Amino acid sequence: MTKRFKSILTAMAYLLLGATGGCLSEQSFEVRPERIHQVKAAEPVADIPEQAPTNPPARQWMSETQVEMAKLLPAAHKPALLAEQFKDTEGHTVNVYDHFGIRESGLRTLLGNLEGIKCTAQSASRESHIDTPPPSWNDFEDILVPINDHLELSGRIGFAKRNGKTLTTDCIVILPGLFGDNGVQRTKDMAEYLKAAGFHVLALEVRAHGQTEARHPEIYHTWGVLESDDLMHVSDWLEAMPEVSRTGLVGYCWGANIAMATGWYDAVGPQNPLFSDRIRQELTAAYGPRRYRAGIILFSPILGWERLRDELETPRGALSDPVYHAIQETIRSRMVRKGYENPSGSLQQLIQEEFNHCGVPLPNGVEEAFALVRFLPYKNKKFYDKLSKVRTPMLFVHGVNDPLSPAQEVADLVATTDNPNVAALILPGGGHVGFAAYAKEYYFGLVARFFDPETGPSAFGATASPTMPAVDNSVAPSANHASAATACRRQ
Repeated sequence: MTKRFKSILTAMAYLLLGATGGCLSEQSFEVRPERIHQVKAAEPVADIPEQAPTNPPARQWMSETQVEMAKLLPAAHKPALLAEQFKDTEGHTVNVYDHFGIRESGLRTLLGNLEGIKCTAQSASRESHIDTPPPSWNDFEDILVPINDHLELSGRIGFAKRNGKTLTTDCIVILPGLFGDNGVQRTKDMAEYLKAAGFHVLALEVRAHGQTEARHPEIYHTWGVLESDDLMHVSDWLEAMPEVSRTGLVGYCWGANIAMATGWYDAVGPQNPLFSDRIRQELTAAYGPRRYRAGIILFSPILGWERLRDELETPRGALSDPVYHAIQETIRSRMVRKGYENPSGSLQQLIQEEFNHCGVPLPNGVEEAFALVRFLPYKNKKFYDKLSKVRTPMLFVHGVNDPLSPAQEVADLVATTDNPNVAALILPGGGHVGFAAYAKEYYFGLVARFFDPETGPSAFGATASPTMPAVDNSVAPSANHASAATACRRQ
């Protein structure tokens, strides 16, 4: 690329930034539930035996729901892709970018993906709420969820009411993205919507996030390894409340990875051979009862995060690669805050530092932990099928123009499993977790419908056994398939 051409591209980028103005900053999106979908007050929902009449499993439910919900999406050249469309007639995974007519090489640039980056920016926070709590929310209470004698997770909980009376209904847990907190406007918007729709809501700040980090600076992030066990305790704590029937889980960005790992961990338990003896010693949740029975929604998960780690070893420029540059700035800020030596934009360095300080010695290095949160093949490392074990409804939601986490990876992964509990949706837009900016009524309405205790895919239990399964010792590798680089910033 010539210097002149680079100068032209730089000038055009500045013009685009000037034209969009405040459009590339965090926004609030609100929708009243009565405009879309309102959940009825319900009695506690118990698991129904498999042989009883069942609601359609998640994959079939998503296909049927999309027929009605599609009208809420902006007009697009091609409709959304569903899980059953991820394979062609010969059984090969489709190229999602060819399907939508998207040029993959331009997804991380303003010139190539202005709409996707705009939706992303409108749903991402640039602030951190560790030193001071985020502004309060109406009818939500700051609480602490006990995990063990040394750790409590900070959160905000709101209870749904009708005519001044607290309902007996499900509680939906919302997770932020990597090192995000409850100051993210996206979390507040979704929490307030779901509460108004008839759900209890807990917006949770996991280890080393937000006010949890403020209270426990000695506790470090373990990238989904111990966080999944924490989430089992959170579900148990909530379901001990008389007002809570079941729990559901929503994760964004890296929070979606943690939610996905939790769904697998719920199914296989700590005796699975992928858990090393050292890590197993740290897992304290009782294994058996199915948690998050209302279902799990994954918005824009970072599936190829190990490839991302490699990509971020090279410094990126603000104009030449604004997406990766923003991620590296978030990483560098984290390292400065924690006092790590030689702070940089290296995700590998950050991960190693977090594990060095987390208090769990790993005899075989962080590879012991990586195997637990690896969902796609990576180089010569072992990859094990995890989605086939999931026993509660799980829905992937991704935008084809995601500038951080390639949508192709969702198709590559979900195409490898026939588990009817696992559904997926690739939308024509929305960027990275920017679905409210893209189609807010569709986005909020889909979540409410998914968790509806009467008509959602979990209404009569998942297709897998809702009771304690036999210990799963299978770790057979899945067939290899392609994985692309992904990215994440503070979400």
